[in-house]
Amino acid sequence: MDKRLEIFWDGRVPGLAEHRLSLDAFGQALSLLLVAYRRIANNLLAQATSDTGRLRSFAKAIDLELIEIKEGSSGISAACITSGIYGIIENEDIFQQKLFEAGLFDSLAGRAATALLADIEAEANGHARNAAVRNYLRALPEGLTGQKYTYSENGHSKEVTIGSMELPEGPPEMPVIHERLYAIVAVGFAPGESYVRLKGIDETVQCEATIEQVGKALELRFGSVNALIVRQGRKARLLRLRRAGEDLPPMSPEQEDYLIFGKWDELLRRLAK
Repeated sequence: MDKRLEIFWDGRVPGLAEHRLSLDAFGQALSLLLVAYRRIANNLLAQATSDTGRLRSFAKAIDLELIEIKEGSSGISAACITSGIYGIIENEDIFQQKLFEAGLFDSLAGRAATALLADIEAEANGHARNAAVRNYLRALPEGLTGQKYTYSENGHSKEVTIGSMELPEGPPEMPVIHERLYAIVAVGFAPGESYVRLKGIDETVQCEATIEQVGKALELRFGSVNALIVRQGRKARLLRLRRAGEDLPPMSPEQEDYLIFGKWDELLRRLAK
C-alpha cells in the first residue's frame, strides 16, 4: 500500500521559479519535518502500548523517502514508510497485539502523517499544538507565499493549503511545579532513557530523571513517595523524591523560582523547542 506525502512550496525563494529545490534554503526545515513526523509516531506508539520509555527509539524506523522533486513551483513527493519496527522489541507478540487493538499495526505511518498535516494547519493558523511542527515551519525560508500538503493512501487523500502563516509565540504553556503522593511503577536507565514513572490517584506520569534519582526510586519502590515535579504541557521532570511522611521544610517562593527557572533553566529551554 503506497503511502505518499506531497508538498508544494510557492514564493520568492531562490530556485522555486526554476522548479528546483535549494538544500541551503530547505535542508534544515526538511530535517525538522522528519523530527516532527517521528515524534508524532512515537506518541501514537506510546499511547497504544503504555510504554513511553522503550519506544522512544522505535519511531526512528519511521522515515520519509524522497521519490521526486515536483514541478510547478517546487516541492517534494516522499514515501511514508516503517522499516523493521515490529522486530525490535521484547515480548513482540504482546506488542503486536496492542498495535492491533489500537488500529496501528499497518497504519502507523499513515496515522502519523495525517496527524502531522493537522498539526501543520493548526500551527500555521496560530494555534499552539505541536512544538516540533512549529520548529519546522519557522525553519522554512523567507519569501514563501503558499504551501500545499497532501497525504494519499489507497485512493484516499487529505489536503492542507496554507497562505501566510501566523505562528504562535512561545510555548503553549508555562512550566508549573507541584508535589504529590505517588507509587513508583517503573524506571528507565542507560543505555536507554533515564526516567521514573509514577502512578497517582488520577494520573500516571513519566518524568525525566537523573541517574541518582533513578537509584533513589529503586530504593523507595515498595512504598508511597512524595514526588516534586516540574511540568510543561505533557513534559515532566523529576526534581525531588522522598518517602511519604518524611518531614521536609516547605519551600519559599524564591526556592521554587530557583528550582524552575535557575537549576533547570537549560531543561526549560529544551522543553520550549
